[in-house]
Formats: sequence, C-alpha cells, structure tokens
Amino acid sequence: MPHFSETDPDCKPTGFMATDWLHDELAGFGSYSNFQVGLEEGDTDIRTMREGLPDHGLWLAGEHTAPFVGLGTATGAYWSGESVGRRIAEAYGLTKWQAQQDDSQMANSRCSREHIRPGAGAGAPPPAGALPPQPSFMPMPARVHACRDKV
Repeated sequence: MPHFSETDPDCKPTGFMATDWLHDELAGFGSYSNFQVGLEEGDTDIRTMREGLPDHGLWLAGEHTAPFVGLGTATGAYWSGESVGRRIAEAYGLTKWQAQQDDSQMANSRCSREHIRPGAGAGAPPPAGALPPQPSFMPMPARVHACRDKV
C-alpha cells in the first residue's frame, strides 16, 4: 500500500472488521449472482444496477455489475469498482489534474497500479473492447490508506 511502513507507529492497525458471508442473510448466505433458467431480460437488471442511483448517492459495484466478459469474476468486481470509483470522483468534482496527481503518487510507491491491473502478468490481454475504459487514477477509500497522517 502507498505510504505503508511496518515500523511507523502511524501505520499500526487500530482495529479490524471481519465478515462471515456464509452466514449473512443480506449477503445471500455466501451467494453470488446467477441467471435463472428461463430468465429473458437479466441484462436489464444488470444495466440498472450498473447505473445505481447517483442522484441519491447510491452506486453499486461488484462482480454482478461488471462488463459482460467479467460477470461473476473477481476481475469483474475489480473493474466494476474502478468504474464506480471514477463515477463517484466525477460526481464530487475530482478534476483531471487531481486524478493525475493521485496516479503519480501511486507510480512512485512500491505498490504501483501495474501490480494489480486486471490481466497483469496473466498472459495475453483480453480481446479488444472487452475491458471497460480505464480510469486515470486508482480510487482508494480513506479507510484503505494504511497511514493516517501520510495521505
């Protein structure tokens, strides 16, 4: 993670949270999205979830809102998170200059975006058009930053 140092006291965890999806009713008891036999317009549901309700501050991300080629996959969840992160940043007025600054900070850290880009080091890239547009920054919620005072 950017700015992380094991020896820096500001980087010591102050707590953690664990979830148990297998026993969580709201998480479908460890479920994942699927299309029932006979479903005729599931793509409409997916498009609706992808759009979310930005006017109400509600965006949805996850394997269930990924581009078609990534539906139901961890990579699809990653792509979806990037896409929603970009939309949230745009909704809150993050300028291109600010996005480039964020990208520059990531490039200078030990954990650059290249290490976690979908398909990195996995052989041939997906077919042209299979990947969603790549944002110019990596959205990172505040709680993901390791060091409170270094961000």
